[in-house]
This record gives sequence, structure tokens and C-alpha cells, in this order.
Amino acid sequence: MSEKNKEVVRRIIDECFNNGNFKNLSQYFAKNYTFSEPTVPEGKGAEGFQKLVSQYRIAFPDLNLTIERQFEDGDTVITLWRSTGTHRGELFGALPTGKYCTSHGVMISRMDNGKIIEGRQEWDVLGLMRQIGAIPMTIKTAA
Repeated sequence: MSEKNKEVVRRIIDECFNNGNFKNLSQYFAKNYTFSEPTVPEGKGAEGFQKLVSQYRIAFPDLNLTIERQFEDGDTVITLWRSTGTHRGELFGALPTGKYCTSHGVMISRMDNGKIIEGRQEWDVLGLMRQIGAIPMTIKTAA
């Protein structure tokens, strides 16, 4: 079963994040799917996932996530990823800069009957915001 679960996550990364193709979401997500991600409140459903990924694809039209490593522990798939893309759209209020950016993160997907029922993403939001100049590279400390 582990390879099938890993394949579901790989397909989501390739189809949704890398290609902006959301037509097969019902194949990958359970109806009661929930997710957490550092930039938004807890989300629900495949539609919530699509909205989240779409905001990143608007900001980085050439967004590409590469799987660096993938593990499974019981019903959970853990995917370490690296993203690249050019900042060509607004992101969290930051206007496009044209800067090419790289970020790293982890996706934790809990599976049931071949579908994702719970997802969690943790990634370097601060590093990305620094790359696009929305946050200074150095932070002054109090004296």
C-alpha cells in the first residue's frame, strides 16, 4: 500500500502544484479532507486546497515542486520538497519582483483508502518573504 499512497502525493504535487491541473481532485482527497499550512487558517475540502495552491501559482506561474525524499509511516506519507519559481504575481500583499526564488518544506499526508484525509504543510515562509524583499534580510536586535 505504501507505494500507492506515495504515488497519490506525487501526483498531487505534479498535477496541482507544478501544472495547475485541479480536475482530478476527487480522486486524491476524501470528502472530509482538512489541511493546515502556515499562511492560512485551517482549510477544508479539495476546493480549499485548490484555492491555496492557486494563490501560489498566481504569484509564481512557473512554480515547480521537486520531491527530495519521501517516507511512509503507517497511514502517513512524509514528503520533503524544494520549490522554485519566479515571483510574477502578488503574494501576501507583496507586489511582483521578478525574482527567482527557492524554498524548502515538508508535506505530511494522512491517508485512508488511497485518499488524503488530512494534510499538513510546513515550509520556510520567512525565507521566501526575504527573497522577494518583503522582509529585510537582517533584523536589528534591541540594545
